[in-house]
Amino acid sequence: MLQAAECCVLLVDPRKQHIADLGAPVQQHLSSSLVLLAKAAHAAVIPGHLAFAGAVPDPEQWLVDAAQFAWARTHPLGNSGASWANADLASTLIAHRRRSLILAGFWLETRVTFMALPALATGFEVFVVIDATPARAATSSTRIAAG
Repeated sequence: MLQAAECCVLLVDPRKQHIADLGAPVQQHLSSSLVLLAKAAHAAVIPGHLAFAGAVPDPEQWLVDAAQFAWARTHPLGNSGASWANADLASTLIAHRRRSLILAGFWLETRVTFMALPALATGFEVFVVIDATPARAATSSTRIAAG
């Protein structure tokens, strides 16, 4: 079982534009899962972080209301390949001195995986919240099947 005092939460690129092609039930489920994770982290006083591909967008473009993530620190990831290459993000997470990193966000097979692997190599135990982490491949399949 995870101990709140040992955890950090990182939400990866939670932008509204990422769920635009998903069906309404999936959109609702993803939004609800991210909000629930954020509320639980806030209630348990778990440090939270938001990492965005490129620059940090205006909070109006975030998947959920910015007020729900007021506790979190934001990090731009830039457009380079390795997400963990953001020295500010990596050093901030390490500075918390917590063993476990809880990850959620977009997309499972790219950004989230490229956060999880270096975090594991750094010494974190990594837990991915699958209900709040869709795969881009599933999105492509849905579009092809619907088209």
